[in-house]
Amino acid sequence: MTAMTDTAGARRPSVMAGLGITVLALAFALAILAVGTKALVALIGALVFVLMLRNPMVGLYVTTALLLLSGTGSNIGAFAGGVPVTGAKLVGIATIAAWLLNALTTGKRFYTGTPVVLALVFTGWAAVGIALSLAWRAQWPEWTRLLTVVGYFILAIHLLNTRERIHRFVVLILVCGAAMSAFAVAQYFVPALQAGGVSGIQSIAGGGEFAYVDPEGLSSGAAVRVSGLTGHSNWLAFALLLMLPLNVYWFSTVKSLRAKLFISLCALLEIAALVLTFTRLGLLVGVLVAVALVVKGLVHVNPYRIVALAVVLVFGWVLLPGAYKERVLDFSGYSGSESTSARLELQEYAWQYMRDFPTAGIGLGGFGLKFYDENSRYSAMLRWMNKELGWNPVYYGPHNMYLQVGSEAGAVGLFLMILMMLVALKNAQKSQRLFKEAGDSNMALLAGTVFVSLIAFVCCAVFLHALHQKIWWMVMALSAALPLYAATLKSPAKNGANGNSANGAAPAAQP
Repeated sequence: MTAMTDTAGARRPSVMAGLGITVLALAFALAILAVGTKALVALIGALVFVLMLRNPMVGLYVTTALLLLSGTGSNIGAFAGGVPVTGAKLVGIATIAAWLLNALTTGKRFYTGTPVVLALVFTGWAAVGIALSLAWRAQWPEWTRLLTVVGYFILAIHLLNTRERIHRFVVLILVCGAAMSAFAVAQYFVPALQAGGVSGIQSIAGGGEFAYVDPEGLSSGAAVRVSGLTGHSNWLAFALLLMLPLNVYWFSTVKSLRAKLFISLCALLEIAALVLTFTRLGLLVGVLVAVALVVKGLVHVNPYRIVALAVVLVFGWVLLPGAYKERVLDFSGYSGSESTSARLELQEYAWQYMRDFPTAGIGLGGFGLKFYDENSRYSAMLRWMNKELGWNPVYYGPHNMYLQVGSEAGAVGLFLMILMMLVALKNAQKSQRLFKEAGDSNMALLAGTVFVSLIAFVCCAVFLHALHQKIWWMVMALSAALPLYAATLKSPAKNGANGNSANGAAPAAQP
């Protein structure tokens, strides 16, 4: 550390810095007078960039919060080629630029392990399918969306290199999840936050954050399906299913009863929001998540917890909306529902496109554009939604990520994606083992819950075309960052009496 001394030489840099700041301030003041608010925005952006340059983690935290909380209606413009501009995207790009500059000027090494290589190769291969498509101009924004989440993924792997950073990152995700859930519950009870019928579809297509009042032939009343700042009930259910296991880790890290009650309340709020999505996905994968947590020994079962669970289930059954019991708990209605028949048709066409274009696919975003021209009941519905409601067919998918990737990026892209998932699962298990060997039970628990979150993602991908959903890229980043941090720890046996890294600060990994 450099000590400050009262010398002319030490003061000179401060004087020069002060003069530089004064000149810069005058320049921006004149620019604001000449140009207007755009110069003010540029000034704020420059100051934020300097802050991120000094501490890129601030940018990662802000970007993460914006990705989870900014919703679908956060577009503030478009780049050339129709690529949407959002606050999260601008902050993310600034953060990546600041991190790169910081890394290059400080001599930090870049991590080029398997997760990063696979993500970059997949992104490059996805560009091939778009380049071969006649509708590449319409599909180009989808590739840039993929590029931004992959950039975020790589950034997070490099920055999540200490115990404190990883912990804060997980807590931030869970706090955002609780905020999303609170808004979702408000959507259910506040009529002004609800929309139904054609106008509801149009509002949601335009980026509005509304709960959709969905009758779908229910005799017990319409299901008010909340979205919680994700744009659709399916995406909220998907996000919550990946977040819920991480609460087990958060709960284990706090000691006070007040903190434990707060975390329990957040988890209950997320479960309530998951129920209010009225998704069958939420029930099926939610039960699987609960079983996985018990089987892996992350949640211990005892008589008291069994009794508590029974009480919750009894009260929950009484409080459950009738529409939930009819739509979700009546398994006999699954096969005959409108949504099931629509998904089966979409997946049939996705499988056909995968066979017709087996190598590079039809390009990201190409499924909806190609399905638009088909002669079927649901393609006619898509054409009507596009013409009457402005629904962009690029965002239309087959409700199955494996078929989405297979049809849009070909068999090669699907192979790369499955390989990425397998590597993530392996890394989560590896880091759990390393943390156990180092005697760090909390971090071992985190690695275990990340593994369960990945299992939830693998299952959700059967029902949703979730390639661009941000939450799973966050969990994937954790799965890649954890073994890098775990590798810096030493087991108590190797490190002697002072080697229990669970009680001390671990050295930061420099990927």
